[in-house]
Amino acid sequence: MRHRRSVPIAMLLVVSAGACTPASLPTLPAATAQIETSSAGAAPGDMPPAETAIVASGSPTDAYTAVARRMLGCWFGGDGPLRPTHVFHADAKPPSQGGTAEIVIYERDPGQHDQRGVRAFRVSFDTAAQGVRVGIIALKVASPLAEAMVRDVEGWVRGGSGCQLRTASPPQAAAQQAPAQAVPPRPSKR
Repeated sequence: MRHRRSVPIAMLLVVSAGACTPASLPTLPAATAQIETSSAGAAPGDMPPAETAIVASGSPTDAYTAVARRMLGCWFGGDGPLRPTHVFHADAKPPSQGGTAEIVIYERDPGQHDQRGVRAFRVSFDTAAQGVRVGIIALKVASPLAEAMVRDVEGWVRGGSGCQLRTASPPQAAAQQAPAQAVPPRPSKR
């Protein structure tokens, strides 16, 4: 009895599958317009962004810690130039699992729950024969700022403490001239 019911179902599946041929699927036109995804305004023939890679002494964990600390202080701390427009995100494995890590800077998207929009900048930390390989790639950052960001990361990996991005993109004048909060007078002691 069970066999008789499965035969019509099997035939229905065969007929349905035959109706889904490549000829019946919708097709896209041969020439589609290129979609602009970069605020940096890449030209249509530009190559994808190139990764800058450096090898430094130490471990991936040490390099990641130094870069993340400086990045949060310089780029995102206080009046950091990326604080209002970008989001910092990092993933790092413990040293017992190789210590590989990745820092990704996302464009801020208030429409997203975690505000992470499009990837703008990435730094990866991997074990290399001579120490740590640090890969740096500006995915969606204007050229002058991208160059300053790459120089910052290269310097921090080598133990430096500069902040080229603040020089290339100083904090807004309005933020610097914010009115000071009024401090209530202290009661006098008599």
